[in-house]
Amino acid sequence: MTPPHLLIDAGNTRIKWALMADVNSVDILERGIALTHDDAPLNDLACMARQHSRLAITASVVAGEGVKEKLSAALHPHQIDFISATKNGCGVENSYTNPAQLGADRFAALIAARQISSTPTLVVMAGTALTIDALCVNGVFLGGVILPGLSLMRASLNQQTAQLPLVESAINTQANFARDTTTAIASGTLDACIGAIIQNARRLETHSQTTINIVASGGAVNELAAILTSQYGFTLKIVDDLVLDGLQLIAQLAQST
Repeated sequence: MTPPHLLIDAGNTRIKWALMADVNSVDILERGIALTHDDAPLNDLACMARQHSRLAITASVVAGEGVKEKLSAALHPHQIDFISATKNGCGVENSYTNPAQLGADRFAALIAARQISSTPTLVVMAGTALTIDALCVNGVFLGGVILPGLSLMRASLNQQTAQLPLVESAINTQANFARDTTTAIASGTLDACIGAIIQNARRLETHSQTTINIVASGGAVNELAAILTSQYGFTLKIVDDLVLDGLQLIAQLAQST
């Protein structure tokens, strides 16, 4: 009998997890999110793990070795399979010059997107960083870009200037030109992210000579998606836990080989 399978996505600022009945199940027994990497938020995860004598764990960690050590300690004695990007995996061919340098979360997201879309796809992860990755119809990952996400841009403006306020939430930016500083920051940072997505979408369209889809995930995705669909007409699918979905596919392949 296969054990329950725990999937963990430890990003730059938060940790998300889902406990599956087994590696092939679509049933989520439990899910959670820790908004920081501190020890206290990991207690719930550790408590859940202690309820199982057998537990398989697959994790993506891009937050550094310290977070890996915290997870290993919290989930001991269960062993964690920390995944990393490879040249080929689950139908995705990684074109990075050094394939292992690609973030594990981006690799997992690409694998999940490959299962979702049968057309050329732009994979957008809108978290602390905004990553935009191009995936061909044959599964070749062409490459991508990384830039500060919405919250990071806005925090940087507040922290690195003398008077600019911190803009923490979405603001109506329907006017062509902002007429107050808060809206100017909201509009400017949103324009920067939208512009980067559109630029890379056009590149992928030119490369593929066809229309493309966008598969998107992350905390800021809704703020971006409304503009991309209503103003620019892109076909966009939002997936809440794209990295976790990719981790499950990786774990399924590992079990079958």
